[in-house]
Amino acid sequence: GFYRVTYTGGENTAPAAAPTGGEAERAQRSALEAKHQADEGALKLAWPKLGDPDRFTRWAARVAVEHQPASTWANQALTESDPAKQVEALLALTRITGIDPLHRKPEHPPVDTEMRARLLAALEKCDWTALNDEQRISLVRALQITLHRFGRPDEATVQRLVAKFDPVFPAATPELNRL
Repeated sequence: GFYRVTYTGGENTAPAAAPTGGEAERAQRSALEAKHQADEGALKLAWPKLGDPDRFTRWAARVAVEHQPASTWANQALTESDPAKQVEALLALTRITGIDPLHRKPEHPPVDTEMRARLLAALEKCDWTALNDEQRISLVRALQITLHRFGRPDEATVQRLVAKFDPVFPAATPELNRL
């Protein structure tokens, strides 16, 4: 239906002033987005921002990292000491080193079971209690993508993952429970 709503009160109905601020954050995000291509300086700029409190900045940093050759940063992702940066870096590494089974073609290399083992070991070492809810979401997402793109690991690894993650679910947030 079509409705017309008309205000008839006496309060001021002038448009509210647009909020200001955030210019520095937008400039930072734009600088990261400019690195969404192969670029020598991208890792130096993007890596520190993987742990940024702003999810859009983290996203831009992760995508910038993903555009760089994995050989230049994979070990750093697997051994990163800052949990906030590591979960984003592991998510990036999972996304670019694994091939979605639905998109796998006969000419693609076989599943890299060594990378799967390294990713799962790093994800398993992540301290759930040291992460906030957004970082936990990234951790669970990285785990999901790893298992999907690299396939089921051996039974001992499955049991370790279940032992680690089963006690934290159901989680306190619907977003985590949904994942």
